[in-house]
Amino acid sequence: MFIYEHERTKLIVLRLRALSTLLRLAVIAFSVVFMGAFLSLVNEYITRGTWWVGGLLGVILGVAFGMIFSTAVVAIIEWMAQMLVAQGEIVESLRKRA
Repeated sequence: MFIYEHERTKLIVLRLRALSTLLRLAVIAFSVVFMGAFLSLVNEYITRGTWWVGGLLGVILGVAFGMIFSTAVVAIIEWMAQMLVAQGEIVESLRKRA
């Protein structure tokens, strides 16, 4: 039988929210570094000596794409936390009925 502990669930939800904040920053940073490096290499390949133009464009696009993708990641983690609480409440109500 499932045992629902509200305090434990509350702690897990707090950890998930802290993880979502950390992942948001990590996704944005990774996107900036990846897009900056990739577009600077592409620009250097196309036109010699102007790698910094591609890098700058990559950083700008990396911030934009990173924010969009990190919003999706945070929404998924929030959904996970809400599902955890909802399942716990369902188990608690079923236990009270039995």
